[in-house]
Amino acid sequence: MPDGLTLPFHPRWLLVSCSARKLANSAARAGLTAATIDFFADEDTREAVQESARVPSGLFGFEAESLLAAADRLAPEQSGCGLVYGSGFERDIELLRRLCRSRTLYGNSPDTLALLKTPQRFFDLLKRLGISHPDVRFAPPPDAVGWLVKPVGGTAGIGIRPARRGIAPVFEHYHQRELAGGAYSALFLADGHTACILGYNSLWTADHETDAPYLFAGAINQTDLTAAQKQRVADDLNRLVPTTGLTGLNSLDFMLDGDAPSVLEINPRPSATQVLYEPDYPRGLLALHIAACQGWLPDSVPNPAATRAFRAWFAPAPLVIRSDMAWPDGCVDRPGTGTRFATGAAVCTVEAEGPDVQTVLDSLDQRFERLSRQCGQSPEPHWQSCRIRR
Repeated sequence: MPDGLTLPFHPRWLLVSCSARKLANSAARAGLTAATIDFFADEDTREAVQESARVPSGLFGFEAESLLAAADRLAPEQSGCGLVYGSGFERDIELLRRLCRSRTLYGNSPDTLALLKTPQRFFDLLKRLGISHPDVRFAPPPDAVGWLVKPVGGTAGIGIRPARRGIAPVFEHYHQRELAGGAYSALFLADGHTACILGYNSLWTADHETDAPYLFAGAINQTDLTAAQKQRVADDLNRLVPTTGLTGLNSLDFMLDGDAPSVLEINPRPSATQVLYEPDYPRGLLALHIAACQGWLPDSVPNPAATRAFRAWFAPAPLVIRSDMAWPDGCVDRPGTGTRFATGAAVCTVEAEGPDVQTVLDSLDQRFERLSRQCGQSPEPHWQSCRIRR
């Protein structure tokens, strides 16, 4: 983003996401006066903004009245604030509409979010555009073997399970054919007409929770994708963006079906993988998100200056954060003193960067071991399974 490009002025920017730390840090780099609302109000989120609020989760995301009350306190309607949202609205589009009233939204409209997070509409759109995706069904398949059950509007792999004959899911859902192999994403900017891909990532899932076998656990900004496969993803996005009007920072999740990319979903908002590229942009990716929402895209993007990765650390046993906790280097999303975690709950995120994949993976291993020792617990036994496919 050129230094001469001026961002719109708002007396305050309201950043709302299940976890707002990444948006908060990026806002600080852009010099924006910001407040956050999320589920955690972690220490490093609070350090990056002027004010923050922690609100409870509801059945499908935010507890609506708590969120709106916090928004009215931090960024009252008619105060001229700018609004950026992340995850948490996929199953409550009406809540997003209410939040947008009298606030200037920088991001995809509620209508665009509804289109891309309603499976029937999204997969019909992919079919019309000739974009490959795993087979989907909206009624139970005759044979459950090889099928997944996915919740409508789900995020982070929560609620995805293998289909089982005769067992009906509790919430609104659909069935999708399971694909073998690794999962990937493309982080991209869009101006409503064109996509600008910032990078491709390999995604990791956690394997410590048998009831959540597809739970998102982290990512690395390196893949084994070929140039042809990357070009196929770019072509798919350049059909999707003008059709949907996507703007700002978004991500596309996909897998390989044989050698061909097969689209799983679009997250039409800033994603967790923005941290893998944030250091490569002096004013941060939130600034680029805002500029793209106004119709500006970069002419070119830099290659990442380093290999970067992050992964969630899950408590191997019940845990209470002590007042003398000394967080190892690379620990972010740090919970406050006294926060309690059950076995298997996500405690924090561990980041690392280096010149190559192996160096980064080794660094993550070492930081996980230090973190476990700091908490007086045995090293987490599930980290070794999270390896990039080569």
